[in-house]
Amino acid sequence: MIELLISGLLLLGPVTAPNAQAPANTGNQPSTPTEEYQALAKEHQAAMEEFGNAYQRAKTDEEREKVSAKYPQPEKYAPRFLDYVGSDKLGQVCQMLAFSSTPQSEKFLRLVLEKNPNKEVQGTACLSLGQILKWQSGDEAEKLFEQVVAKYGDVSNDRGNLGERAKADLFELRNLGIGKTAPEIEGEDVDGKKFKLSDYRGKVVVLDFWGDW
Repeated sequence: MIELLISGLLLLGPVTAPNAQAPANTGNQPSTPTEEYQALAKEHQAAMEEFGNAYQRAKTDEEREKVSAKYPQPEKYAPRFLDYVGSDKLGQVCQMLAFSSTPQSEKFLRLVLEKNPNKEVQGTACLSLGQILKWQSGDEAEKLFEQVVAKYGDVSNDRGNLGERAKADLFELRNLGIGKTAPEIEGEDVDGKKFKLSDYRGKVVVLDFWGDW
């Protein structure tokens, strides 16, 4: 997921930070927001290449583990993207940040939700923030999901629209948490005999969900 997050950050491309003032050029330093972004992207790319080369040279699990500890973490770079918090290209970035439950990611999403004028970006930030907080602060997450349904429900994403996704998260939060009554499940066992989860009420039941992609 970290790779997806970094890729998302770099999708910003050569953008200009809204209302940014270009600093005076003092020589080799970037002189415009676009150049600043390009320099940051180049710095990150160099760090990733250095990491990749070191990982390929590693010959044992111990060596690979040591190299992995030096992975260019997105949390190091995310705060430096804060000048671009008003960009209309942040939608996919915010979507990917749902998989990075760090304080920096949470801060970034809150700033985007507060300051970005684009409805699609706002809605995506609101949904991702709720997903990060879902098992940390259920009450706030529930309000965020309700806000998505009310204000951004018609915004499209890669899985339909934000409203549908927020409703699914609300259902999970309200019905699938620890201590909740499990929804009914019906199916057939390996012998073709039909059964329901409620048949085992009062007994210890282990449910094993798995998939093959």
